Amino acid sequence: MPATTTPVQTDSETLVNRIIAELRADPAAQDMLLKALLTGEFLGIPVRLEGIEETLRSIQASIGAIETRLDRLEAGQQRTENRLDRLETTVRRLDDTVGDLSGKSYEASLATRLDSILSQRLGFRRAQTIRSMVDRMPPEISAQLEDAFEENLISDSQRERIIQTDFIIRAQRKSDRAWIWLAVEASVSIHRDDIDRALQSAHALTAVFAEPAVPIAVGQRIDAPETQYAQSAAVHTTIVT
Repeated sequence: MPATTTPVQTDSETLVNRIIAELRADPAAQDMLLKALLTGEFLGIPVRLEGIEETLRSIQASIGAIETRLDRLEAGQQRTENRLDRLETTVRRLDDTVGDLSGKSYEASLATRLDSILSQRLGFRRAQTIRSMVDRMPPEISAQLEDAFEENLISDSQRERIIQTDFIIRAQRKSDRAWIWLAVEASVSIHRDDIDRALQSAHALTAVFAEPAVPIAVGQRIDAPETQYAQSAAVHTTIVT
């Protein structure tokens, strides 16, 4: 009998190794194998990745531009806030200036008529303005004031309060003909500070001249709380327009 030839059995590992070796030697074969084994969708991944990367780069550029604009907006906002702060300061100064001018104008309008108004309303006679914003204190009154300070009858702050009193009026009380002093603080709108200053001036005048002094706050308007405050402090309030 003729001899039979046993076929050489090649195991899977040997086959795979041989295929790998051939593929490494032939790059074109690698592409063919990949196309045969992989789906079109999978093969398109690199292209899509490149598109995604490009999109990400575009997004990053947009974000950078947005951040730049935000920085500019923040800088602009800060400049605007600084301008507003300066504007508010200017407005406050203007308000203060207008208020001060309004107050001085009001005081000036009272200078020639306040003594007669108070005489009629509060029961005084022979009222004479000793000091106002347009009338300086007579030398003899100033001398008495300085003497009282040197004799420690009043403090330096009391002397200064008398000097700064809006109106100092000498009058005679109708009820008993006694001579008294009127310490008057004038303001367009009467506030607690005006009431306090009038009271302090009255106390200081009494200390200097040893005569009664009546505190009075005069203005174009006064609110209810200030009216109650003046009543509790025994300070007269008079509305004069």
